[in-house]
Amino acid sequence: MSKTRDHSRSILSVTVLPEDLNQYGSLFGGRLLSWIDRLASICATRHCRGNAVTVALEAMSFDVAVKQADILILTAELEKVGRSSMQIRVTALREDPNTGDAKRVCAPLLTFVALDRDGRSTPVPPLED
Repeated sequence: MSKTRDHSRSILSVTVLPEDLNQYGSLFGGRLLSWIDRLASICATRHCRGNAVTVALEAMSFDVAVKQADILILTAELEKVGRSSMQIRVTALREDPNTGDAKRVCAPLLTFVALDRDGRSTPVPPLED
């Protein structure tokens, strides 16, 4: 049975805290990558309702810096589904908590593969347009 993008769309909002910063006072890139991978994993799991693992992350660049107290809003959404693979776009926005001004930080594409209990790839539901 096919599923819509809405079925698996996942959103995470966080306030950037001091422990999230690098030595230059901006969000540590590894922290953002971790949040992106975790959210994409939730999106993949919600679509296939099983185990899914990251197999690729498209080259990623940071469009704007994220600073302490900024609100970071990440949205994961399926873009394409193969037999056992799922391509998921995670869009990260930085929101100024005082003005509400939001700017795109990055929007990488991740590929996940669904796995059965034995660790072999397994089919996933098709994606409705």
